[in-house]
Amino acid sequence: MNNEWLYKLIRALFSPMVRVLWIRDVSGLENIPSSGPAILASNHDSNIDSLMLMAVVKCQIFFLAGEKLFKKWWLGPILKATGQIFVDRAGADKSESIRRAQEVLSSGNLFGIYPEGTRSPDGKLQNAKSGAVRLALSSKAPIIPIGMIGTFEILSKHDKFPKFSKCSINIGKPMYLDTYYGDEDSGLARRITDEILMPEIAKLTGEDWPPKN
Repeated sequence: MNNEWLYKLIRALFSPMVRVLWIRDVSGLENIPSSGPAILASNHDSNIDSLMLMAVVKCQIFFLAGEKLFKKWWLGPILKATGQIFVDRAGADKSESIRRAQEVLSSGNLFGIYPEGTRSPDGKLQNAKSGAVRLALSSKAPIIPIGMIGTFEILSKHDKFPKFSKCSINIGKPMYLDTYYGDEDSGLARRITDEILMPEIAKLTGEDWPPKN
């Protein structure tokens, strides 16, 4: 994958600072595999959720990143150089983003995704898209649910600068969907998302599911 050394350098430089300033505690790190593919599926409350995960997970994570991030003059080149995956959230054709994600997993790497699709406007779980589950079914990679608590208070989508507050990161056990492989039910990914994946993420964040908004 692209420039693993640059990712490791960025992580080495920023991880200690991130952990000291913003992370109170982490549970379930043993659920992240040291080798082999996995899909990290987390709630998404903050502009720096990906940075938080980078700080605590040693292996390189390849995230989906929207067009607005790639257009930032200082961030875009870093995203490209570290192999992060461009996705046009407003576009109808996401086949290239899906192909890149499948390539990450087929190479035995970690793929990071936020099932809600965008940052929460109020720090609460939102309705989720089924892309993470569809990718898990097609790639046969496990999904690892993650719940981050307190990142909204650090840097919400409404804030320009981060606050000095602490968050917790809870990493759940891998979810293996092998009993569903080969099932051609068109609504399967939607049901697994709503009935299995998101309730587990809700449990890790201490929130109710389904959302009441």
